[in-house]
Amino acid sequence: MQRKSQRTKTRRKSRNQNTDSNDSENLSPVNSPINDMVWILWLSLFAISFISLFSWTPDDGGWMQLSSKSSPENLLGRAGAIFSDILIFFFGMSSYWIPVLFASLSISSLKQSIRIRRHLKRENASEGDDFGSDVNEVDKKTGLFLRILGYLFIIVGSSVLEAQRLEFVSLGLISGTGGALGSELGGIGEYAFGSFGLTVVSILIFFTGLSLFFSFSWFDF
Repeated sequence: MQRKSQRTKTRRKSRNQNTDSNDSENLSPVNSPINDMVWILWLSLFAISFISLFSWTPDDGGWMQLSSKSSPENLLGRAGAIFSDILIFFFGMSSYWIPVLFASLSISSLKQSIRIRRHLKRENASEGDDFGSDVNEVDKKTGLFLRILGYLFIIVGSSVLEAQRLEFVSLGLISGTGGALGSELGGIGEYAFGSFGLTVVSILIFFTGLSLFFSFSWFDF
């Protein structure tokens, strides 16, 4: 009787362990449906930002402008008109780098999700995989920091170049070309470096940002 009771106890323990392991696998962040929906979220933000900017017109009014129209021409309605007007006010036509950011994040998230799932199917989530190594964690953090820095360089360089060298008279931009960011930084930079010097510095910052954000070297071309 004691042996039978011990056997039943061990069987129950093994069953409980199996169910716990299965539950933990189902609840892991890799297998979570939320992880698969991240790239769709970025893709949606890309579509919203691009459509609202593409259909932007100063006649719609928005955050900084008033309009007598009963219905805006923006394809995303009043929300799209306000959202695009905010971006145009701060960044000018350089606001189109915002959809580029969301598109890049969507592609990166999709590739990451596919790569992790392929790795799990191949290695069956072995303990010795490289995904949990400290080296990869450091590389990921460094790469993320460089991409953020690169995107800031792109926005700053593009806005300043737009404010200094481009004109969009027909668009009727309230904050001017380059938006508020380009106008303010352009004024400070022109005082410090002069008109020609500011153009050279802005070009260097812009192309450095492209290299950092898209992770490529100009020497590869």
